[in-house]
Amino acid sequence: MLVGSTLNATGSEFASNDNPHLWFDSTGMLSSVSDTNILSASGNTATLDFSGIRWSWAGTDNIVINTPALGDNGIANIVCAFDCSGGDAYMLDFVGHIESASPSGLGGEEVRIHLEGRIAAVPVPAAVWFFCSGLLGLFGVARKRVRKS
Repeated sequence: MLVGSTLNATGSEFASNDNPHLWFDSTGMLSSVSDTNILSASGNTATLDFSGIRWSWAGTDNIVINTPALGDNGIANIVCAFDCSGGDAYMLDFVGHIESASPSGLGGEEVRIHLEGRIAAVPVPAAVWFFCSGLLGLFGVARKRVRKS
């Protein structure tokens, strides 16, 4: 099972979804080659498509950690504190295996990903606020004209 600890970036990382982590004195990072879509959701739980998850470690990029031949289904499970809306706390779990022919030399090793955090709230764009304030201004002008009549 691969388990890492957090460390600062060393410059060997590339843009991805993860903070760098240290495993056997080499920096690793997670990324994805496809979108992570919601497969099903009910209440405060959901299943996510993690079939495109990849790991870069020790100079080897895009190590596949979803291997159907080893029983992996590419599905991550997420449980939220309430309803998975912006600001809600979550825990995500995924289990996969490194593909057998991996150039990392770790073929067949089980990988467990456990993430905890808060779902980012999606900010309302400034244009919406300007549009709404403009509408309120127009309603105020129209109301003022009606009162004068």
